[in-house]
Amino acid sequence: SGLAQGGAPPRFEGAMAGCEIGPCEERDVPSLLSFEGAMAAELGCPSDDPRGSYDADWFAECCRGTFKRDNGQTLPARTLVVRDEGGRAVGGVICYLDHARFASGGGDRGKQKRRRTASTEPFVELFWVYVAPAARKARVGGALVAAALADARRVWPDAERVRLHCITTNRAGLAFWTGTGFATLREVKSYPVEGMSAFRMERLVSPPAAAASAAAAEDACRNPLPWAMVVCGVTGAGKSTIGAALAKKLGRTFLDADDFHSASAIAKMKRGDLLTDADRAPWLRALHDELAGRVAAPGPGMVLACSALKAQYRTVLRGSLGPSVGFVLLRIKAGLVADRVTARQGHFMQPLMIQSQLDTLEPLSASDWPYLACDVSAEAAPEDIVGSILAQWPIEVCRRSVPDADAGT
Repeated sequence: SGLAQGGAPPRFEGAMAGCEIGPCEERDVPSLLSFEGAMAAELGCPSDDPRGSYDADWFAECCRGTFKRDNGQTLPARTLVVRDEGGRAVGGVICYLDHARFASGGGDRGKQKRRRTASTEPFVELFWVYVAPAARKARVGGALVAAALADARRVWPDAERVRLHCITTNRAGLAFWTGTGFATLREVKSYPVEGMSAFRMERLVSPPAAAASAAAAEDACRNPLPWAMVVCGVTGAGKSTIGAALAKKLGRTFLDADDFHSASAIAKMKRGDLLTDADRAPWLRALHDELAGRVAAPGPGMVLACSALKAQYRTVLRGSLGPSVGFVLLRIKAGLVADRVTARQGHFMQPLMIQSQLDTLEPLSASDWPYLACDVSAEAAPEDIVGSILAQWPIEVCRRSVPDADAGT
């Protein structure tokens, strides 16, 4: 696997501390077949539904390195397995190399439309992932995904994208995959099992936020942070201060949304006049375009300080970037806001506008996922607040939202 290229082995917890990830061997195939049956049972697939599980012989060939389509076409496959200290398989991942036509271009540039073109490109299909229940608390699923992508980068270097179908009976499975950098392309509405949903998802094999080494990528999967973190809240909450400190801690680029306001908007706020949604629209679009323009650049990601008070503002900010953009809401008491804004010198935001911001603020909701709300006190230093954000993010966003995330695809 990619782990054999010099990356450190993943660090698991508790009873799984001795686990190792490696290529599938013949002795592992019966275990993977039993996992496939267990996955079908966990998802509630009827035993008489042929789409609820895979043919044993066909699935075994996938484990051994050959994915065979219904039309007889064969595709190269890779299988990695997690084994415990006793050498028993406790999880596995299968992916294969495929080709598809991907569109490029499109959109408008002035009045001249650019023609959309399509080219056939290789991509990695992350076909099957399963971790035994006893191993899930050790974050084995995230490490398996990271190892599979590291392996794909080595074996199929021309494949830039990885796709999967997330099949789940709740949002936990979807949350796991978005937490590891996948964006939802569409929901497959016609899945045959009642109460079950399937989502088509995609990401780059080597996304901008991914580290170069397999070990660092595994760490990122166990503690997934969005490529762009938007620190939001009302004026005086400390967005710029906390955002800059967070960016420094993570080694990320920092942007302040205040720098993107037009001169007319700044003049309006200095007069004490409130901005309308129409005033904010070009500002929000400019911020989204800035993020979208940077997403392909190498580096560990971005931190943006932006009020983002309404859900509709956050939707515009995120746009097509999906869960690659996450939100950190700084919650602060009105009295502390008033003290801070009154003491601030030379800022265009006037104290009389505080109540309007408090009234406008809409709490984060499921549509904003991934997100975290963090309380701000007068006594807390910026470094302490940053530490709290980084400490809470994997617990509150990943573990709480993904109780059974490793159940499978």
